[in-house]
Amino acid sequence: MSNQSTERNGAPATTLTLEIISGYSIGGSIRATSGDVLLVGRLASTDMVVLDPRISRKHFQLREQDGFWQLMDLGSRNGTLLNGEPVTEADVHGQDIIVAGDTVFEVTIQRETLQVDS
Repeated sequence: MSNQSTERNGAPATTLTLEIISGYSIGGSIRATSGDVLLVGRLASTDMVVLDPRISRKHFQLREQDGFWQLMDLGSRNGTLLNGEPVTEADVHGQDIIVAGDTVFEVTIQRETLQVDS
C-alpha cells in the first residue's frame, strides 16, 4: 500500500476498512487511509491476499481521490461486482458490498472530523 498524502485539496481525511464477510479468507480485513492505494488479489505482493481461485492475481484496487474512494477492476478474468452490479470503475461508500470471485467484501468508511474549540 503506498501513501501519497494524508489530506488533499482541503478534503477531510478518510479511513476505509475492507473486510471479507463471506467466501475465502473470511474475517480478513485491511485498513487504508487517505492517499493510499489498496490492491487486492491472489499475489503475495498485493496489499490484501485472497486465496480464492476465481480472483485474479491483481483483481481490483481501491484508492482515495479528493475525499472519495474509488473501486477499479484491474482487467480481472471474472469481473468485480459492486452492490450486485458489474463495474470497471465506480465510487464506493460505507456498507457497499464488493464481490470478486467467490469472495464477498464489505466496505466501511470513516471520515475524520475537525473539532474547533470556541
